[in-house]
Amino acid sequence: MNSSLESENNESASKNANDDNSLFFQCFSKDSLIASWQQLKSNTRTSTFEDDSASLNKINLSWFESASTKLLNQTFIYPRKRRTHLPQPGCDETGFPTLFTFRIKIIEQAILNAIEPLFEGS
Repeated sequence: MNSSLESENNESASKNANDDNSLFFQCFSKDSLIASWQQLKSNTRTSTFEDDSASLNKINLSWFESASTKLLNQTFIYPRKRRTHLPQPGCDETGFPTLFTFRIKIIEQAILNAIEPLFEGS
């Protein structure tokens, strides 16, 4: 009995996630990921990303479709972020910045773009 209830809940969650009006779909649609990618490309701070070989200009458009599908189907595996000990510019102190890849930053930006309007004052 418990497994049938879980099955119904999973089916319901899957239907709601793929509803074009759901917040989940707004976060992870292919168009949302592409918009986030374009937004990050226009930001000058993106030069501090870890993996230069996976720069924003080199991301294949098929990645957006694949990532969107995995995110909407809840099969995407979010990697652990790395923290590295690096010297601070202009001083003797060191810091532990979090390093991430462009692809993860695109997903995070898509989430931010979808939920930020919910917290803005009216």
